[in-house]
Amino acid sequence: MLLLKRLFTLSFIVLSTYYANAQSLADAQYAIWNEQPGKAKQILKTLLAANPTDAELNYRMGNLLFDEGKIDSAKMFYEKGIKPEDKTNYNFAGLGKIALKQGNTAGALEYFTKLTNKEKSKDAKAYLFAAEAYAKNKQYEQAFIYFDKAIALDPNNAESYMLKGDVSLESGDAGKAITNYEYAIEKKPNFAPPLGKIGKIYMSSRNYQEAKNNLTKANAADPNYLPAIRDLAEYNHLFGREAEAAKLMKEYIDKSGRTDVDILSRYASFVFLSKDYANTITIIEDLMKRDVQNKVLARLIAYSYYEQGKYTEGLPYLEKFLASVDTSKIIASDYAYYGKLLAKNAQDSLAIINLNKAIELDTADVDLFNDLAAIYNAQKKYLDMAQTYERKIAATKPNPQDYYQVGRGYYYGGQFAKADSAFAKVTEMQPTTGVTYIWRARSNAQLDPETTQGLALPHYQKFIELTTDTEKYKKELVEAYEYLGYYYFVKDDLTQSKAAWQKVKELDPTNTKADEFFKSLKK
Repeated sequence: MLLLKRLFTLSFIVLSTYYANAQSLADAQYAIWNEQPGKAKQILKTLLAANPTDAELNYRMGNLLFDEGKIDSAKMFYEKGIKPEDKTNYNFAGLGKIALKQGNTAGALEYFTKLTNKEKSKDAKAYLFAAEAYAKNKQYEQAFIYFDKAIALDPNNAESYMLKGDVSLESGDAGKAITNYEYAIEKKPNFAPPLGKIGKIYMSSRNYQEAKNNLTKANAADPNYLPAIRDLAEYNHLFGREAEAAKLMKEYIDKSGRTDVDILSRYASFVFLSKDYANTITIIEDLMKRDVQNKVLARLIAYSYYEQGKYTEGLPYLEKFLASVDTSKIIASDYAYYGKLLAKNAQDSLAIINLNKAIELDTADVDLFNDLAAIYNAQKKYLDMAQTYERKIAATKPNPQDYYQVGRGYYYGGQFAKADSAFAKVTEMQPTTGVTYIWRARSNAQLDPETTQGLALPHYQKFIELTTDTEKYKKELVEAYEYLGYYYFVKDDLTQSKAAWQKVKELDPTNTKADEFFKSLKK
C-alpha cells in the first residue's frame, strides 16, 4: 500500500511537471506570436535549465537565435537537442535551415530526410518544421510541399495553416494567406493571431471595414494579443481618431514593455496629433535624456512648444532640426511652424520668408495665408496683406471673410477702388447682412471725398435698411446717418438732411456734428 502510494505520488509529480512544461512551452510559442522574442527566450532559458537536452526546447531557442542572425549560437542549440537514442529529432530542421542559408542544398536535404524518415513519417510537426526551414530561406515552393504534407497528416492543426498563411503572405500571395488564416480560425475558433493577420492584410489593401472587423475580433478573442492592439492604434490614426490611437498605443507599450525609440516616437506622434502637447513634450524630453538623436522628435517637440505658447523654447529645436536635415526632407509644416515661431520671436522678415516657403509646398493649408497676412497686418503692410488673401482666394474656395480681408487691406492701403470691388463680393455673397454694406459705403465715400456724386449713398441706405440691432451697430448707424445728413445738406435738401441728423441725435444725444447742423439752421 505504501509502495502504491509512493508510485501514485511520483506519477502525479511527473504529470504535473509535464503539464507545467507543456504550458510553459506554449507560453514561449505564444510570446513568439505576440512579437515578444525576448520574453520567449527567457521562458525557454528557464525550461532548458531544468531540461537541457530537450529536443523541442533546444529547437525553439535555436530558432530565436537564427532569427537574430546568431547562426553559430543557433547551431549549438540545434546540435545539443539531437540525441541518437532520442526519437524526437526536430533539430535536424534547424541544421537543415542553416545548411540552406549557407547554400548547401544537398546537405539540407539530408537533414530533412533524417527529420522525416527516422520514425517520423507520421509526425506532422516534422514536416512543419522542414517547411519553416525552407520558408526562412525564401524557398517557398519547397516550403509549401512540406506544409501540405504536415497538413495531410494533421488536418486539424491550426498552427500549420497559420504558418502556411505567413509564408503565403511573404511570397506575395495575400489572397492565399487569408484563405489559410481562415482555415486556422476554422480549426481553432477565436484564434487571435490569424484574425489579427487578416485584419492587417485588409488594412494594407485599404479594405478598412474588414480590417476593423478582424482586428476587433482578434482583440476581443485575446485582449493581450499585442499586434492587434498596435494595428488598431494605426487603424484609428488612419481615420484621424488620434486620441484613441494614442490610448491604444499606450496600452500596447504598457503590455509589451517596449521602450525602444521607434515605438515611443510613434506614440509621441499620436499624442501630438491628439493635441495633447504637454504630454508630447514630456515623452520626448524623457527620450532625449537617453541621448536619443531623432530628427522627428526634434520636429515634434518644437511644434508642441509652439502649440503650448512656449515660443522661446520651441524656436531652437526647430532651428537645430532644419540645420541637420536634408532640404529635400523638409515638409511644409516645418517651414510653417518655423515661420510662426519666428513671428512670435519678433523676427518678422524671416517669418515671412518661411511662411511663403510653406505655402509653395502646400497651398491647400489655407491657414498659412492667414498667418502670413497677420504678420503683414501687424507691420501695417496692408497691400501685402490684401495680396496674400488674394493668393488664398486663388488657391481655395473663397468665403466672404477672405474677400472682406482683401477689401480691408486695400482700404487701409489707400486703394479704394480695389477695396470696393472686394467688398462688393462680400455683399454679393451675403446680400441680406446689413453690416457687409458698411465697407462698400466707406470705400465709395473715399472715392467721392466731396460727396458730390453720392457714391456711398446707396450702400449706407442698404445698411440702414437691413440693420435691426440698433444697439450692436449704433456706431455704424450714426456714421451712416451722418453721411446722409451731409449728402442731403450738400444737395440743398434740408428736409431729408434734418431727418437724417435727427436720427443721429436719437442714436447719440451728445453728437456734436448734429448739434452744429441744428445750430446752423437757427442762424
